[in-house]
Amino acid sequence: TSIKKDLDYIETELDRIREHEKRLKELKEIKALIERKVSLAEKMRENLNLTGEKITAGFRDSIEKKATADYRKISGIEESIIWNEDYEVFLKSPGEAGASLRSFSNLSGGEQVLVSLCLRAAMTNVLSGARLAIFDEPTSSLEAHETALVLDSIRKLSARAIGVVYISHRLDEGFAVSHGVTALRDGRLALSGARADLTIVDHAGERCQLVESSRSQPFEAL
Repeated sequence: TSIKKDLDYIETELDRIREHEKRLKELKEIKALIERKVSLAEKMRENLNLTGEKITAGFRDSIEKKATADYRKISGIEESIIWNEDYEVFLKSPGEAGASLRSFSNLSGGEQVLVSLCLRAAMTNVLSGARLAIFDEPTSSLEAHETALVLDSIRKLSARAIGVVYISHRLDEGFAVSHGVTALRDGRLALSGARADLTIVDHAGERCQLVESSRSQPFEAL
């Protein structure tokens, strides 16, 4: 009986050692994989450091071209958006003279809005391949006439087959530019549907509510 217990104990210990050896082998394989990933990352970092300026210039050039194409089709004006190596933005009129360049700060409010929107849409397209632009409270600090310019420019972007996600606490703005509406209240989904199936009810300016045409119960979105 004593010998049997000793044998059982030894077998248990051997099993434990084998499990440790198996785990040790797994850890060594994981370590080797991590080391290969680190090595690859370091090589990629070195290559990017060597070619970073060229890559950046390439992205900037592609963004310029796409933004310019959208700007021309929306505005109907043959001007070019210039985004230089210092990330300064200009509008360039036809011709090569330096005087044809206008800095962003010297553009009209409408031009600034449209140039900004076209650049943002182009950045998304070049960096992700998506024709999508996301605007989060773009009119929060704008006057009424500036807001109208933003909404008009967003409608024109949408007409160019660029998807737009417009985030705002102002329901009327969302309705003005959207085809579909998703409303949240306290971080939870309150309502989602096609704009044509929804109505805004303004209770004497106190609070706007969304009303689904097929229901009588309003949804207080904000």
